[in-house]
Amino acid sequence: MKFTLAKILLILTISIFIIDAVFALPHPKRIKKKLKHSKSSCKGKNSSHHHNCKVKKVDIVTSIAPYIPTDIPGIPNKSTFIPNGTNVPGIPNKPNGTNVPGIPAKPKIPKKPNYGHGSSSSGDTSTHSGSGTFYNPGLGACGQTDSDSDTIVAMGAPYFDQYTPNGNPNHNTLCGKQIKIHYNGKSAIGTIEDRCPECAGGDVDMSPAVFNQLADPSQGRIPITWELM
Repeated sequence: MKFTLAKILLILTISIFIIDAVFALPHPKRIKKKLKHSKSSCKGKNSSHHHNCKVKKVDIVTSIAPYIPTDIPGIPNKSTFIPNGTNVPGIPNKPNGTNVPGIPAKPKIPKKPNYGHGSSSSGDTSTHSGSGTFYNPGLGACGQTDSDSDTIVAMGAPYFDQYTPNGNPNHNTLCGKQIKIHYNGKSAIGTIEDRCPECAGGDVDMSPAVFNQLADPSQGRIPITWELM
């Protein structure tokens, strides 16, 4: 038997119609459920033959949520796993290092402020002469506390005071500058940290650490020359 294209299409149409009709039939369990919940107002064994017999049918509707696929090619998922150490734009990384309770951080040791700015700020490039002595340093006119082992010097008041603004020695522009002192072919460098009230303009009162580089402490006073560095 030869099938024409029209017959084939007709057979396919009928088959689809039959399949749709089969799937449209209620599930057997649902039929039992409906019959179980049916209510009858008729009484007696033969009440089903009475014309006035009414059967109330209660339909139970069950809703089924549609299936929605979650993995769709080309559409990324809502959540994405990001391994540790990955740089993600807009999300700052945590800084390196861990704070361990009970172990204090290494404290920062403040440095002594350098009030001076070199010999060019004072404009003094000349060589001075005077007497060199030594003393035991403490809290100096520049506001710093020093000891015998610090290589510091105190300048004569007439020279020191001309660089003190508004009468505050802590802001003296000589503070923190260094001078180079010469005696008998030897040289020593000291940092200006103090003022010597009883010294003349060219005198320098030195800490033992500076004076001992030039002469024996037993000499007490020595003739010196010096210049700002």
